Amino acid sequence: MIGRGISDFAGVTVQRCDTLIGPPLAYDLLDDATRRPDLSDALIQAIAHEMSADHSSNNIRRTYRGRYGELDRDIAGLIPKLLPDQEAITLHDAGASNAITSVDLFEAIRHLSQVTMVASDFQTTLRSVALQDGWRAIFGASLDLLQIVGPGIVLPVQLRRRFRKSPLVWLKTRLLAARLGPQAQDILSGIAPGQIREIDLFHPKARTLAQSEPRFSLQSADLTTLPAGSTDVLRVMNVLFKWPRRHRIEVYPALIKALKPGGLLILGSGGIRVNKHVRCTVFRLEGRRLIPVYECGDGFENRDEILAHWNGT
Repeated sequence: MIGRGISDFAGVTVQRCDTLIGPPLAYDLLDDATRRPDLSDALIQAIAHEMSADHSSNNIRRTYRGRYGELDRDIAGLIPKLLPDQEAITLHDAGASNAITSVDLFEAIRHLSQVTMVASDFQTTLRSVALQDGWRAIFGASLDLLQIVGPGIVLPVQLRRRFRKSPLVWLKTRLLAARLGPQAQDILSGIAPGQIREIDLFHPKARTLAQSEPRFSLQSADLTTLPAGSTDVLRVMNVLFKWPRRHRIEVYPALIKALKPGGLLILGSGGIRVNKHVRCTVFRLEGRRLIPVYECGDGFENRDEILAHWNGT
């Protein structure tokens, strides 16, 4: 069937979700998964992997606990070593997806009482709009249409390369988006009556930590518009390597300018699959120059690029 996917939980079992391949999953089902006591963290992660295998919207929530374990411990050791005299330190974990890896990082630095931590992502809330005959439209943070979901059908909207791979799916998606998209937009804007469900993309454990721990908070943030001089330590993992070079070049100044004098910028990737190695570089802003002070694995993939762009070398 064209667009076959998991649009409800009727057929979801532990055995079925142990396999990390298969048809795409409707985004709002991840929210349901976190509320079902019979679904373990491992199962939720398997669902997240399966959903993101379709690559329909920037791998939303494709992450898991313990992903950066060694790096987290290294950061906890580097902060007092490289920022020894600061009484108050702000650590920003940006592009953190559902922030479950931010929870890990906070646990690693919790003993550093001078550190306050912020976890953020651009996509923090999705909206699911109920339409007629069991259909629904799912919108992203900028109210862009991400998925069209029907009985047994999940159609990612934004993927242009889908035309070559599955032209019939692409055509069906275009036609449905043209028909159902305006209806859903009218409901979102209040022009037409309808049911709108907000989907919180932050993991419940991250929400619980933010409610109970005053030194940990969650935000929505755009990497390209971070406030200047707002943080002492900025970590961005598994984001930039997916961007084309022209976009990386545009965002480097925003990341560096977000640092306070002497601040640390942590860039890297890894852990795309469980037990896969992590690579990163920790840079320090010394005056106007960006200096590498620590590396793990093979270092940040675009290490030379950011140094050449910022330092002019």
